[in-house]
Amino acid sequence: MQYYQEITLLPDESSSVNFLWGKIFTAVHIALADLKNTWGITNIAVSFPEYGDTSLGTKLRILAEDEHLLEILDIKGVLHRFADYADIGRIKKIPYNKIKGYAVYSRYQPDSSVHQKARRYSQRHPDTSYEQALQIMKSKNRATQLPYIQMCSMTNHNPFRLFIKRTKAEPGEKNHFGSYGLSPYSAVPEF
Repeated sequence: MQYYQEITLLPDESSSVNFLWGKIFTAVHIALADLKNTWGITNIAVSFPEYGDTSLGTKLRILAEDEHLLEILDIKGVLHRFADYADIGRIKKIPYNKIKGYAVYSRYQPDSSVHQKARRYSQRHPDTSYEQALQIMKSKNRATQLPYIQMCSMTNHNPFRLFIKRTKAEPGEKNHFGSYGLSPYSAVPEF
């Protein structure tokens, strides 16, 4: 990664930071998916410089190997409707002298629901009823505490939580990211 563009969310009394994350990240996701479908580009990443145990903070960085990719993405045009709620910086070169390390930002999908697990458990263990399996699964189930963005599926319009997991990593050669700008193995610089 050589270039980046930073977006700072500007919440106020009428628009919380969580509400803004949902709207702005959905717009970014659609733009990245369009680039992937139109140009085959899959090497634009996102990072969250203020990532915490339960919060993403208010900053989003979009990173790319080539400045031209960020120009094609045109994040200012993508987010023009949110001009009052997001400060969009200009495209800059990554300051390699300020890099603190590398991280992989990936999507984390919690295990299926307790009811699905209980149903499977009772099918695999014929001597255990569904109700007993449900009690077992409830005792084992722990909700994830990772930060997330509340999204809405473009396909079926169902709401879902996009959990984002950060893992410290070593710089790698692979730069392949999905339409959320996330990857299970490609690291991005943190600065």
